[in-house]
Order: sequence, then C-alpha cells, then structure tokens
Amino acid sequence: MKGACFVELDLRQAEWIVTAFLAQESKMMDIYWSGKDPHLSTGSLLSGASPEIIQEDNKLVGHMTDPLEITKKRKAFTVEEMTNYYFPRSMSIRQAGKKSNHGFNYRMGYKRFALENEIKEAESKIIHQKYHYAYPGLNSWYEEIEHIMRTDRTLQTCFGDKRRFLGAYTTEMVNEAISWAPQTTVARVTKYGMVGVYIDPRLNRKMDLRANVHDSILVRVEYSSAAELISLIRIAKSHMGERLEYHHREFTLRVDAKVGVNWGYMEEIPEKITDEGVVQAALEKSIGKAEEAKAG
Repeated sequence: MKGACFVELDLRQAEWIVTAFLAQESKMMDIYWSGKDPHLSTGSLLSGASPEIIQEDNKLVGHMTDPLEITKKRKAFTVEEMTNYYFPRSMSIRQAGKKSNHGFNYRMGYKRFALENEIKEAESKIIHQKYHYAYPGLNSWYEEIEHIMRTDRTLQTCFGDKRRFLGAYTTEMVNEAISWAPQTTVARVTKYGMVGVYIDPRLNRKMDLRANVHDSILVRVEYSSAAELISLIRIAKSHMGERLEYHHREFTLRVDAKVGVNWGYMEEIPEKITDEGVVQAALEKSIGKAEEAKAG
C-alpha cells in the first residue's frame, strides 16, 4: 500500500464539551468523563429511554422528518415503550439530542429551534424544556455571563484570550458573549494543532496542510505503507490534544479522523486503529464513492 490521500482531523463535539466545563454542568461533565456519546446521552435524558431503545429508534427513523412516516416506522415498538418514553414526532430521539446539543447550549429559544428544524413550536417547546431540565447548570452559567456583561464586560479563555464587549446591553450581546468562550477555545485548539502539524519534523515532506474549518484541519499525506499512514495520523492527532483547564478541571478534546481520496468523500476510521486493513477499506470505499459520483 503506497500512495497519497487526504486526512481530516475533527474535534468531536468540541464546543459542547468546552461549554460543559465552562458552565460546570455536572451531568454534561459526567457524560464526557464516561466517554459516552453526548447525542445519545442527551437523547436518553430527553426521552427517559434506554440507549438500546434510542439506537433502535435511530435505525428505524434515521434522519426522517415526516411525522406520518416516523409513526409508521415506530410501530416496531411496543405500546408500553411508546407510552413510557418521550418520542419526538418529527425526528429520532438521537437527532433530538444532537440538535439540542448544537442549539440550546447558547440559549437558543424554542421558536428559533422550531424554525431552524422545521418542526412545530409546541414540539420544540417540549424539547427545549426537557433539555434545560436535564442540564440545569446552564441557566446558572447564563446568569453569570449576564452579570459580567452588566459590569466589566470582559471574558477570558483558558489560553488568556480576552474580549471586552462594547455597545448597548442587549439580549443579542449576551448571547454572543455566551458563545464566545467555547468557540474561541475550540478555534485556538485547532490553531495550535495546525501549527504543531506544520512544524513537526516527523511530518515534514509527508503531510501538507490544505484547509482549516474552525474545529478541523485537512491535510494531504504521502505514505509508503499502511503502517506509516497510521503512524502519521496518530502523530497529527496528538497535536490536536491540547490540555485545557476551566474552573480547576483539566480535560482534552477528542479527535476523530477521516481518510479519503477526495474531500467530498471521506470515510471515518476508528479512534484506536489496530488493523491496517481498516484504513485500506476506508480508502477503497472513498475511491468507490468518488468514482460512482463521477460516473453519475
């Protein structure tokens, strides 16, 4: 196995994790320390259902949004299961957890959530209430940011980045302040990772930076064997593992890796690669998708 490919390194659920430690939200931090999937875990807190039921619901419903089609798919569940747990009408439980994680941390209201996800406001309101009931520490954090915005208006990340918010005190300004530290922290980790990859002598002439999109970097890698490709990916991932600290708690962000022959057709590889054939299979799948798209 010899050649060249693209590798994308992506910080997994990074802003959600940083928010957990900034807000000191105990349930969110517990999910991080346990290594569980935040989207599935949030879905479980929203619905009351077990991970097994959520995974089955995700297999049946996937990314469907039509309530009638979703209802048909859910006939596989028993009446007792449908009665005892909350099933969103317009999406799978896991999708509800994922969309909530992406939206509600930054104080998105239920009306905007309904608009962006094209669901009824009544359903959005239920999900919104359940999310903040599951993670009560977020409201205390919002109050803390509001207090800062009324006083010195200065926020700082764990890297020492500072920003003083100017202008009139408005809801929009407070919401911008709420999102600033998590987003800036993630961007800084990505920047340090990018610099580390660029200057690492072990990666010289083997790995070229091609793109940076907020919480991810794209590189082109030349390799002489599958073993070397895996080694290069591991070295690059290590540069994205900057140690962070908020409120005297240290943590790192987890890094996902994808490989492919085309940026539009990347395939994810396991966090801990134990079989060189896994990478080969991912590349072959990427090639197949690219050729299929070209032929079509």
